[in-house]
Amino acid sequence: MRTAFFAIVLVPVLAACGTVDFGDRLQSEGAAISSLGSRWDNGKELVDRGQALVRKGRKKIAEGEDMVEDGEDLIERGEDLQQSAEQNYKQQT
Repeated sequence: MRTAFFAIVLVPVLAACGTVDFGDRLQSEGAAISSLGSRWDNGKELVDRGQALVRKGRKKIAEGEDMVEDGEDLIERGEDLQQSAEQNYKQQT
């Protein structure tokens, strides 16, 4: 009786536990590949956002350098005007 139970019930149950059918394997691999694809897409989104920020930052740096140059020109003109005014004052006194 015990042998019959083993042969009829346990052998098919144990066999089923040890095997993974093709569909299960594909689903498992598909889930893993899908996860990798999602991670890659997230990485691409971060790269794109980072590149946009770098471009924007470089543009602002260029604008800032232009502003610094304009500011230095104004300072130089202002100092020249101050010097000229001081010399004119000294000549008048």
